Amino acid sequence: PGGRDGDPDNDGWTNYQEYLNGTDPMVGDTPSSPGNLETTNIMAAAAYSSWSEPSGAPTSYTIGYGTDQAALNLGEIDNGAATSHPWSGLSGGETYYWKVNATDSNGAGNESLTWEFTINSLPVVTLSTPANDYNTSSTTITFSCNASDNDITNVSVWGNWSNVWHLVQSNTSGASGDYTFIVEILT
Repeated sequence: PGGRDGDPDNDGWTNYQEYLNGTDPMVGDTPSSPGNLETTNIMAAAAYSSWSEPSGAPTSYTIGYGTDQAALNLGEIDNGAATSHPWSGLSGGETYYWKVNATDSNGAGNESLTWEFTINSLPVVTLSTPANDYNTSSTTITFSCNASDNDITNVSVWGNWSNVWHLVQSNTSGASGDYTFIVEILT
């Protein structure tokens, strides 16, 4: 039915493609395992995962995920026909494991291998001076802080005077440690 370009089993492969692959054009082909899994844009509580569409005309994807590689203990996500998923609300410093199951309209399918990613922890920055609610008549204030994180790329200090927040100074040295910023307050 449908000639060379027909698709009687609605699996996305024409009769000619089915012939070349040695598959039955009247029976839908079970999706193969999704491949090229990757996770990018990993931040303090979010990430973005994607995969390539497998052969066999998948109609939906289910993502199993968790912090336990063996159990994928946090549940499953019905991802519809999308080949990517944005993660949010994740815990910093935690490693997450995930895999994708591609299924066809009959519920037949295959799973990918299990992949992992680790969410970045928020940096710890402690302001040493001035103390909270510091009040002075001086026009020069020294801000001292300590940043403890190996992945810091920028430390910025903000001050509030005259009921307006001001960017005091930024340092992009890219290292953890002690930072001192001195600012002349113009009134």
